[in-house]
Amino acid sequence: MLYRLAMSQLRSRDIAFRLLAGIARFIYNCQREDGYWGQRYGLDTYDKSIYKQEDNVAHGVTILCRYLLVAKNRGHIPNDINSYIEAINKGATFAIKRYYRNEIHLFYSTTSIHESAIEEGYSIWVNYAYYCMLSLIEQIAREFNCESKFERAIELKRSFGAIVKNVFTIGDRLIRRLKPDGEADLRPDITLMSPFFFGTGIVPNIFNPDEVFINTVKFVEDNLWDPDLGMLQRYLPFIEDP
Repeated sequence: MLYRLAMSQLRSRDIAFRLLAGIARFIYNCQREDGYWGQRYGLDTYDKSIYKQEDNVAHGVTILCRYLLVAKNRGHIPNDINSYIEAINKGATFAIKRYYRNEIHLFYSTTSIHESAIEEGYSIWVNYAYYCMLSLIEQIAREFNCESKFERAIELKRSFGAIVKNVFTIGDRLIRRLKPDGEADLRPDITLMSPFFFGTGIVPNIFNPDEVFINTVKFVEDNLWDPDLGMLQRYLPFIEDP
């Protein structure tokens, strides 16, 4: 939200940019030396993580990328620009080394938005989070003339979007996860909205809609809409799943 506001011509763009810059500084100072970001931090940047949550590295890199893209657009590039770019590189390198599985061309996760019992494997949420990250890294490399630093990430991004969409599409809709053994998890889940949430993989044209995503949203609405609360549940509870 702050990125879009700061890039706009709205009166709130200056406030949005200051907030985004502050968030980016905090995230930058939270990063571990090897490039890792945890689940949550105290105000002193002390790691208070309970779960591993592999998508956090994608979110950390994404925040830093968006800040630098806005700073370039507004002509306010920070003096320590190289430190930010190195932090982006360390994060991407860590994620690709630790979470990316070459044999299936997807990022593996144990917990991210859910508990491990309904999360572990190759989830649509984590992989769209990393597709968003890779897309932003490609923009950073182009805007700041540092393609050589991000060769692996740029190479990965070239085919990753198509792979993610194909792998997580079964029939006429998206699925939430491939289990560790490769079995498809067909249950309804709020993470089926991932392409929309991360701004990736959807054709923004009412005359040429993405039918797979439209069918997916209908599936989510039919199964997760709570008429009493007037909102969507994250997922349906199952008796056999403690």
